[in-house]
Amino acid sequence: MKAESGMAGSVAEGQLANATSARLALVEHLQADGVLTDPRLRDALSRLDRGVLMPRAYVRRSEQGSEPVVWELLDGAHPKDRSERQELVHSGESVLIQRDGELLEGQVRGGVSGGRMTAMSTFTPYTVEVLQRMRIAAGHKYLDLGTGPGVSLALAAGLTGPGRAVGVERDEHMAAFVQKNLDLVGVGAKVVAGDALDGHAPRAPYDRIHSGIGVPCLPSAWVERLAPGGRLVTTLATRTPSWPGSAW
Repeated sequence: MKAESGMAGSVAEGQLANATSARLALVEHLQADGVLTDPRLRDALSRLDRGVLMPRAYVRRSEQGSEPVVWELLDGAHPKDRSERQELVHSGESVLIQRDGELLEGQVRGGVSGGRMTAMSTFTPYTVEVLQRMRIAAGHKYLDLGTGPGVSLALAAGLTGPGRAVGVERDEHMAAFVQKNLDLVGVGAKVVAGDALDGHAPRAPYDRIHSGIGVPCLPSAWVERLAPGGRLVTTLATRTPSWPGSAW
C-alpha cells in the first residue's frame, strides 16, 4: 500500500512540475515577443494554473473544409490525453472547451463529429494586450462580460485582489463550472449567470469593464455601470465580420 501511495505521489508531483514548466514557458514566450511587459500581469500569468480552468479541450481531427468536422475531446485526467491537452492549454492559442452548449460536467472523452463550438478561451496575446491597456490596479472593481472558461477573469482578479472581480456568463451550467474551477485556483473571483448585455448592477459601478463578446453598438447598461474615469473595452462588430473594431 505504501509503495502504491508513493508511486501516485511521484506521478502527481511530476504532473505539477510539468504544468508549472509549461506555464512559465508560455510567460517567457510572451515576454520574448514583446507582448507581455507588465510585471504584475507576468506574476499573475506565472501563478495561474490554466489546466484547472480548462480540464478538457477539443481538438480538430479532420482536414479543413471537410464536413462533418471530426473533433476529439481530450481529458486532462486521462493518461493518454494529458500531455497533448497540457500542451494545448499552454500554447497561447484559443482553446475550444464546449460543443453545442453541452453540460461541461457531462462531457465524454473521445471522438465526435459535427456540431459547433460554443465556448472557448481567448487568444492569449490578445488577453494580455487588453489587460495591460486597461491598467488594472489593486483594489479596482472589475467586470468581465462573456466569461467563458474564466481565464481573463482569473488574471484580472490576480491584479485587483480577491473579491474585486466578477464575471457574467449567460450559460448557467458554464457559470457554475467556471466558479468551481476559479475556487480551486483561489483567485477570489465570482461568476454569475445572466445576460452580459445587462452588465451586473449589484456591484456597480466598476472601474474596469471588459466584454469578450462583440456588439454592434455600445449597450447603455455598460456605460451606466462604469465608474467616473473608468475604462471599458469591447469588440464592435462591423458589416464585414472579418474586420471587427475595438472600443476603448
